[in-house]
Amino acid sequence: MNKYSFITSFIIFAVVFGAGYWIAYGDLSGSNHPPVPPITRILALNDLATLRVQIADSITGNNEHWEARWMLHGEAILGVDLSQATYKSVDKQNRKATLSLPAPHVISSKVDHHRSAEIGVKQKTWLPSPGLKSLRDEVWQHADEKVAQLANHDGYLEATKLQAEHVLNKLFQDVGWSVSYEWKFPNASGAEVNHSEG
Repeated sequence: MNKYSFITSFIIFAVVFGAGYWIAYGDLSGSNHPPVPPITRILALNDLATLRVQIADSITGNNEHWEARWMLHGEAILGVDLSQATYKSVDKQNRKATLSLPAPHVISSKVDHHRSAEIGVKQKTWLPSPGLKSLRDEVWQHADEKVAQLANHDGYLEATKLQAEHVLNKLFQDVGWSVSYEWKFPNASGAEVNHSEG
C-alpha cells in the first residue's frame, strides 16, 4: 500500500522568503499596505518540495531461461518548480494577484534496496541455465524508473498542488494580499492546458 506525507517546507520557505522580502522592501513590509510579494523572491526558491510518497509494489522480469518477481519499495519527493512562476495579474487596488505555476512534478525518486526483496524465481527449463544474474541486473536498472512512474499519479500530483497553494496562501496573507492560481498542466498531446484555482 502506497502512503504519502506532507513535507514541512513552510518554515524553510518562510525564512528564505521573509529575508528576501525584507531586503527588497525594508520598512515597507511593516506598513499598512505592503506591496505584492516580489516575483524575484518566489523564483529564487526553485523547487518547493511538499510531498513525500512511500511506494510499495511488485516488479517482474523474464528472459529465455528465467522468470522472477520482486517486492519493490521506494520513496519519491514531489514539488513545484517556483523558478517558472509568473504573475498573471496584479490588482493593487483590491490587493489580489493571480500566480501562474507549472504542474507539480517528481523532484527525486529512489529504490529502497533494504526493504525490497525477491519473492519468486521460476526456471523455464530443467537443464542448468545461465542468465539469472543478468535478469536481476536488468530489472533493477528499471526499478528507479518504476518508482518515479508510480509517484507521478494524479492523486499525488493533486496533493502536491494543494499543499503548495497552502504554503503560498499563508505568505500572501501575511502581507495582506489574496492570491489565486493558474496551473499549467500538459494534456495528452503534451501541450499545456491552464487550470485556474481561486
